Amino acid sequence: MSPSFRPAEKDGIVRHLWRSVLLNGFAWLGLVCFSLLSATVAKADPGDGPPLRLLTENYAPFNFEEAGALTGVSVEQLKIMLSEAHIAFSMEMLPWARAYGLAARSPSTCIFSTMLTPQRHDLFKWVAPLYHETQMLARRRGPEPVPASLEEARKLTVGVYIDDVAADLARAQKFDHIDTSPSLESSLEKLLAGRVDLIYIGRSTLDRLQAEGQPIEPALAAYRAAGGLACNLQTPDATIAALQQALDRMIADGRQAALFKRFGIRSDP
Repeated sequence: MSPSFRPAEKDGIVRHLWRSVLLNGFAWLGLVCFSLLSATVAKADPGDGPPLRLLTENYAPFNFEEAGALTGVSVEQLKIMLSEAHIAFSMEMLPWARAYGLAARSPSTCIFSTMLTPQRHDLFKWVAPLYHETQMLARRRGPEPVPASLEEARKLTVGVYIDDVAADLARAQKFDHIDTSPSLESSLEKLLAGRVDLIYIGRSTLDRLQAEGQPIEPALAAYRAAGGLACNLQTPDATIAALQQALDRMIADGRQAALFKRFGIRSDP
């Protein structure tokens, strides 16, 4: 015989059953939503983001044009890294000051080869080191005495170009007379014409210019730092991490060192 309940008891039992169904249903719904969200996060792929726009300048042996195509030790590393990370990209050459400004304010935009300095550290997201380089103070070859110290060099006129690491260095090292140009080529022309006494230049680039017969020579070593890829702060962290992992693999397995040798980069320039 089935148990009998008074009407009030029946209503209480029904309400209890509905409450259990609703609570369990919400719990299951929450579990399903969490599972879907977790799956979405787990499947996050740097290749799913927008293509990266990579900007650079003509600064051999790191980035330059040859037979109508971009190449150089930084360019070739980045091509490999982007391919391994499955990230779509474009790469173009612009005047440095324009490229630097675009990378600083435009999402999904990066600039290279960029020296990583304390002044720049928080302005970008970084993938480094593509290389290490010593910034030199170079002078026109001649009979004049070479400055023996940075203190002596500060009395001379130094040439830099806009938004280059040299401009930061000249100010940080308290040069009294700083001449600013739009490009390295312009600074070099001024040096050779006697309009400036010194210019800041990377050791590898100085080696190349000397090999080409330019009458310049090193005066003083000014600063040593890593060069890398500097990306706009809105670049996804997953993209930066994937590129850094690809670069770390190239360093570990010797592919970066092989590119240094190919492009004549000193292992300790």
